[in-house]
Amino acid sequence: MISATVGIIRYVVDSCCYFKKRAKERPCNSDFLVYHLILWYHTWYMQYHNVIISGTFDHIHRGHETLLHKSFAIGDHVSVCVTSDVYIRKFKGDKGIQSYTARKKELQLWLGKYGYNNRVTIIPIDDPFGPSIDKKYTHDAIVVSKETYNGAEAVNRKRILMGLPVLAVITMPMVSAKDNKTISSTRIRENEIDRIGNLVLPKTLRQVLQKPFGTVYTNGQLDSQLKEDKEKVIISIGDYTTKVMLDHGISPRLAIIDMQAKRQPFHWEKSQFAVLTHGISPFPIQSGPGYISQAALLGVHDALKNKKGRGELIIIDGEEDLLVLPAILEAPLGSVVYYGQPNIGAVRVLVTTEKKQEADRYLQKFLRKE
Repeated sequence: MISATVGIIRYVVDSCCYFKKRAKERPCNSDFLVYHLILWYHTWYMQYHNVIISGTFDHIHRGHETLLHKSFAIGDHVSVCVTSDVYIRKFKGDKGIQSYTARKKELQLWLGKYGYNNRVTIIPIDDPFGPSIDKKYTHDAIVVSKETYNGAEAVNRKRILMGLPVLAVITMPMVSAKDNKTISSTRIRENEIDRIGNLVLPKTLRQVLQKPFGTVYTNGQLDSQLKEDKEKVIISIGDYTTKVMLDHGISPRLAIIDMQAKRQPFHWEKSQFAVLTHGISPFPIQSGPGYISQAALLGVHDALKNKKGRGELIIIDGEEDLLVLPAILEAPLGSVVYYGQPNIGAVRVLVTTEKKQEADRYLQKFLRKE
């Protein structure tokens, strides 16, 4: 009873404010009023019987999954309209999109994975409206993203002209990738991101980064160089490299580790790990393998820009290798970045203006796919 009363109050307030605002922009006719009142009622109070959702569903990704899960959460039955090959040729052109057969098969596998198969009808569509304006279907809601909201509005305008009840429009926010840009099938096809939004390391850049970014020191050569660098600001990347720093009495200004070495768990001695974490609160960040997360970029920036003068520790959930680039970019001039070179020793990078520019150039290629 209380929730119903609150709903009625909200209904009156929202409607009055909305229509007053719209009236200033243009006169409101009865169809307009009825349309928005029904939309409001459906959106707040109904569990829907037959929800409709449309899309290309090429390389099903986290954005698709969000829309699909929402549709099944609010509807007894869901009509999933998948653009046909005819639609693709007519409206999208040849963009490397998979065939309708391949997309439908992948969609069916996804639906089966979550037990939705007995509550769905997959319908091929050759135009933007499909069954959303077909009188033989009894849809009562449509789920869209913010990007496709205008399409839902167009559907409802057509339904009003045809004398059909308007559909409740459920709008879902866009889902972002790790670089805070929207996840899309286009970006996945271009190998810019994967299906959950991780940035994918370009093959050309992968080959470049396999080469040492600075001077390579064998384990035997490293001792004398570390003595020279002891008074410098040092950033260490990798568990074994950081351990070597501690063994030489060096406390890195920033240590970035992932609790692994050569893809195997790295077991720190309790006493040494206690030294590494003394007086600081290490914070875990997800990043890699094969991508640099936005959180990792910000973490490196914040750690090297703080003025407290103490060491910082970042523990990566994933893989820390690629963080050499932002570490060089954010490190103060004259500091030294050390990272491991498998089966050889360590790479020493003296941070200069030229090295910063080189790191930034590679980092931008990675993040922006230039």
